[in-house]
Amino acid sequence: MYLARALVMAGDVKEGITYGLATAQSMRHDVHVIGIAVRDVTTTVPEGYSSDELKALQAYASKVAGPWEALR
Repeated sequence: MYLARALVMAGDVKEGITYGLATAQSMRHDVHVIGIAVRDVTTTVPEGYSSDELKALQAYASKVAGPWEALR
């Protein structure tokens, strides 16, 4: 998932989202850690970028604070 984030941050937004979505869809279980990683990917997407793949990926994003956020 963090390869997807790196791709997005490097400017290859579409490829990063595609990679992240494929990774999330391949998970056999709903794993909270993956949801946090998905949220980390989606928050790096440039504002205004929109695609069906991004919307699908955002569905995997955790809505609960990650451990580093809960400690603040």
